[in-house]
Amino acid sequence: MPGTRVRRRTAHRERRRAARRNALLAVASAVVAIGATAGLIDAGHQDGRDTARPEPTPPPVLQPLPAVP
Repeated sequence: MPGTRVRRRTAHRERRRAARRNALLAVASAVVAIGATAGLIDAGHQDGRDTARPEPTPPPVLQPLPAVP
């Protein structure tokens, strides 16, 4: 069985790892919240349009195939 010093060191190391994980989780959550907010704001500023509208494209130009000898 490990000594008291080793147990304390291990417990301290585990607390530090947990704190780092929690910090990364908080940062990731903030990034998601900022992205969602930016998307909602951008969606609200589309000149009153609430659906996508296709843009007209020119019809395809068909050219004859080369003659086979």
